[in-house]
Amino acid sequence: MRPLDVKLCFLIISFSAAVAGQTIEDYFPPLSDDSTVYGLWPLITPLLNVSPECRTASIRYTNNITGMKEMTMFDSSGKLPVEGMFSDTIPLAVCDLVGESIPGFSCKESILAGVNLNIPLGSAFSYGDSATCIKAKGKHCLALVLPSLEDSSLVRSFETIAENKNVNLLAEFIQTDAVSRSILAANKDFFNAFANCSECQSLINKVNPSLSSAGSYAFMFWAFIQAQTGWPVGFGTCIPEECQYQDVGLNLNGFTQLQLFNAVEFDPMGYTSNSEYFCMDDQFKHEWTNLSFAIAVIFGILAVLILLGTLTDILLNLIMFGEAKSKQNDSFWTKVFCSFSLYSNWKAVMSTHAGGQDTLTCLHGMRFISMTWVVLGHSFIFTSVYSNVKNPILLGEIFAGKLGLAFEAVLIATPSVDSFFLLSGLLVGYLTFKELDKCEGKMPLVMFYVHRYVRLTIPVAFILGFVITFLPVLASKTNQFTYHVALQQAESCTQHGWSILLYLNNFFVGGNDCIGVTWYLCDDMIFFWISPVVIYPMWNNKRGQAVFYWFVWLAASTFPSVYQTWRFKFGVDGNYVEGADLQFLEVYAKTTTFYFAPWNRFQPYLIGILFGYILHTTRGKQVKISPKLNIICWQAAFLSAFSIVYGLYSEHERGKLTNLEYTLYNGFHRIGWSMSLGWVIFSCSKGYGGIVNDFLSWSFFLPLSRLSFMTYLIHTMVIIFNSSNFYATSMTLHWLLLVGFYLGHLIISIGIALVLTITIESPFIRLEKILLGGGKHSGAHKLPAKNIVK
Repeated sequence: MRPLDVKLCFLIISFSAAVAGQTIEDYFPPLSDDSTVYGLWPLITPLLNVSPECRTASIRYTNNITGMKEMTMFDSSGKLPVEGMFSDTIPLAVCDLVGESIPGFSCKESILAGVNLNIPLGSAFSYGDSATCIKAKGKHCLALVLPSLEDSSLVRSFETIAENKNVNLLAEFIQTDAVSRSILAANKDFFNAFANCSECQSLINKVNPSLSSAGSYAFMFWAFIQAQTGWPVGFGTCIPEECQYQDVGLNLNGFTQLQLFNAVEFDPMGYTSNSEYFCMDDQFKHEWTNLSFAIAVIFGILAVLILLGTLTDILLNLIMFGEAKSKQNDSFWTKVFCSFSLYSNWKAVMSTHAGGQDTLTCLHGMRFISMTWVVLGHSFIFTSVYSNVKNPILLGEIFAGKLGLAFEAVLIATPSVDSFFLLSGLLVGYLTFKELDKCEGKMPLVMFYVHRYVRLTIPVAFILGFVITFLPVLASKTNQFTYHVALQQAESCTQHGWSILLYLNNFFVGGNDCIGVTWYLCDDMIFFWISPVVIYPMWNNKRGQAVFYWFVWLAASTFPSVYQTWRFKFGVDGNYVEGADLQFLEVYAKTTTFYFAPWNRFQPYLIGILFGYILHTTRGKQVKISPKLNIICWQAAFLSAFSIVYGLYSEHERGKLTNLEYTLYNGFHRIGWSMSLGWVIFSCSKGYGGIVNDFLSWSFFLPLSRLSFMTYLIHTMVIIFNSSNFYATSMTLHWLLLVGFYLGHLIISIGIALVLTITIESPFIRLEKILLGGGKHSGAHKLPAKNIVK
């Protein structure tokens, strides 16, 4: 709204008030230091229960508005209702909405049974313009309907509102608003039924007659419903800089005489305060702690090494020739500096050379496609959660499986994680069996662990450092929500980063609040730690004994998910469904959740080790498979994988599955999925993959697969950062919009991952080989650091 629009707004209000026999001063009276009646001014700036400094500044602010002297601050405040808020509605059964929330009232036995309430799909949150507010020397704060639990009862709200002259004045004012009347027209049947509901009379009698008007009911039901089904009702308000964040809530709560606004701690984990979340001003200064300063120094050193390494590499490749170049290339320090060369690392990452004849080229395509699936699932979830969407009902339909069979790939995206556990286990097994043959079982176990830890941990540590030191600075240039999320992540990384670097984050409360996807790293590293206990006995025994030993491990890893699902009546992947036993939270979830627990995720890794064993024992040998058997195996693999992803569609059609069905699914779907992909890998590697192998082995996938680890580490930050920027702009949710966001998130994540790979991951992989002799001690340490996802 431009200043001219504000003036026009006041003229319209004045005209409406005149028609009603009143003046604009009845609603917005002139204020002075002696004023005790404020009208509706508290809806614009803090005046009630605030500090003297804030009250004086607010009175000055109101006089500027009425005098049309300075409208920038008022212009930058959010406005409710938002244009188009009531243009579309969706019907909801009144009794489904009310349920049994009102004591002594049975909706389904009343006249309201079968009556629909037409809920507006528009946004109930208007952010405003924080940048304009700050430029005008104001403070941009949020006023959100976040009621405390003890005051959230709708009946109690009615009782309190009935005696509140401020709200009655607001209700009277709302009746003159055409937008408010539009919801009345859309809900004529509801209001008629409510008025004729004998069981409802006791409620109506508790409400002040001036509040029983249809327009007032419309406003209250709109606010209540929006607060239940979408973003909280609220708005961004530009207030004088003398006011503090708590003044916003105190003022509005004093106005409504209800603890509705900003009445709860928004961040229960305590990473940030309400002050940091609810308000933004021009006083932001990054607080440099000893930790953040040290991290900044390390990043500075890295930048210097990259510059020196790139210049050295260019000097050697473009200036020196012949014997001089050869001598320089053999120098230890030359190798160290050139490890950080952007030029060499770019060439290595973008190379389409697949390696030796033992390379399993089909894994490149499988790794990248699985990564795109992970980003797809996260993009749909986080965009919906972190953006200000207008129509939450459609969001519910998407995640309730009501948009068709194709969307099961979004809802059931967790097999993409199992794909990476499978790939990790397969490569560990395949390369370790090969190394055991080479060293006759005397594998240097210490270096086996050191190489893996170093290669995975250094990139993770740099990402943690970036989140702690630089992410809040970038987010402070956006809006409150993005800034708040960045502060939460930074503080969580500061508190729990050590658990991530030790791969114990799944076992600590808040351990995954820093970078949520690091739960996978924890499980994968645990599996790597214990892999020699599985692999060595298989290598040291005959095939039959090796398979039996492996099967014992598989049975042991299947039992926990079967037992916990059956015992606690869980849904898919440990989700809570109706009838679930919440004692699980007391018995098991104090350590880790069902979904993150390594004992529930070990099956794909074990199956990967099995296929690594099979590929090792058949390495260099021709495996004969008849065309008929090959087709049967491919069909079985396809049907198994398809049923795991799309077979749960019936859950959305006929309702909740039985406890036995959930138990069988949770206990065995990872086995079926991993066996299916294991067959694809085996068949492709032995020449029976046909067009599938040609596609998965396409050289186009090779550079992309090298970027998968860094893409994994940063893609959720890209999604959340982008989505939370839409927090300030309401948008109508549609699945096509989510697809567009997904493609953008994927491309941006890959682009950032390319930069991080050539500046962080690749340099330290090369440096590790120079300093620790990578490539000489153990085959297992050759594992690409990209077998990670979700």
